[in-house]
Amino acid sequence: LIEKLTIFEDAEQTVEYEIRETYANRKDKLITRIHKPADGMTTENFEPGRPRGLKKLIEVEGKRREFYFYASSRLDGLVSRIENLGVKISHTYDGSRDTLIFRSASYMQNPEAPGGENQIRKMTERYKRTPDIDAEQDVAKRTFDVANAVTKVRYHYGPDRVTASWRTYSKAGHTVVQVDPFSRPPTDAVMLEEFQRLQAAERECTNQMRESDRQAKEMLAKRADEETLIEEAMNEAAQDMGDKPAMPAHLSVSVYDTARSKLAAQPEQTDESEGSKVPHDYLTPFLPATHTHMSKDDQPLTREEALATRDTCLKSLKDRLVERANIVQSRLDEENAALSKRQATFQRNRDHMEASDEAEYERYCQEAMFRIQILEQRLDRHTELSLHKYAEMDARLRNDPRLAALAASSN
Repeated sequence: LIEKLTIFEDAEQTVEYEIRETYANRKDKLITRIHKPADGMTTENFEPGRPRGLKKLIEVEGKRREFYFYASSRLDGLVSRIENLGVKISHTYDGSRDTLIFRSASYMQNPEAPGGENQIRKMTERYKRTPDIDAEQDVAKRTFDVANAVTKVRYHYGPDRVTASWRTYSKAGHTVVQVDPFSRPPTDAVMLEEFQRLQAAERECTNQMRESDRQAKEMLAKRADEETLIEEAMNEAAQDMGDKPAMPAHLSVSVYDTARSKLAAQPEQTDESEGSKVPHDYLTPFLPATHTHMSKDDQPLTREEALATRDTCLKSLKDRLVERANIVQSRLDEENAALSKRQATFQRNRDHMEASDEAEYERYCQEAMFRIQILEQRLDRHTELSLHKYAEMDARLRNDPRLAALAASSN
């Protein structure tokens, strides 16, 4: 805790309106907490690096919970999860992984359910437009009316259209509405096949919502455990006040403090030792043997020698860049192969696995996908920088006075 500000409703400072706390160097990545006692609302903000990419947590006691995430840190691209407790849960996605951008589930009370758990009444999914697909076939919204066993599919608006096509599916029958009069209506076999796919999609949507509920409960339980451990650590630290108190377990050392500590531990270098170092020249290893120590008074390189020096230098740079790209690509291939093997093993043994094994598998997939994402980003960045470095080295060689023969030959 580095700062705490309390705002009162009255001048006598007897009724607290808002309490703001600012933190630094916490292992749980918490940076700010804002609590409004009158509303029972608590807002917590986190730095990047928390499990499941949690960015902000807003909780109104007994009424509402809002989770906001760093979408780039998650496999599903989840941006937010908003819960109206016992009524509705909404998910928003960034659409970078697939076309899904929104998913929600509405609930109704079911007294006969075990533990008084609410039952899903309706689920909704929204998708962004895919330009490569005809609007008549590009799904914009799917609504699963679980209570009435009806599924409705609405498609995107076509060019210059103010209405969109839609279909309804149920065991009692199907309805098709097409705004394009020239579109061929689907056959009964196509409708039956689509209905079966939608039934599978409804089950998948239900599983996804239940899995999201489990993850949300896990995050809340983890936050409660973290605060409990921090409170215990603070109590122990208050009782043990020695000459050199130990670093509390819930704090992490700043990267700047680590760098300063390493710098202070290094022995000081004298001016003589610094002056005795030979300056590095990027072109020396590629110059002809008779020109390794060229000065201003030396005879410049001939055109053939300058071309050979430039080609050798560029080839060496290219080989280093390709070697580094191959290393990253090989690591990426290894991670993908290991993940595919683990997924295949999981699919074979899924029916015989315990809950702990499934949790371990999920944790492994999260970590593996995170490593794969980092490697893909590193490979893309290396490819981009390689082109820049190659062009930069080529321009540097053309402007080097020792290779003046290249400029003269081009003129």
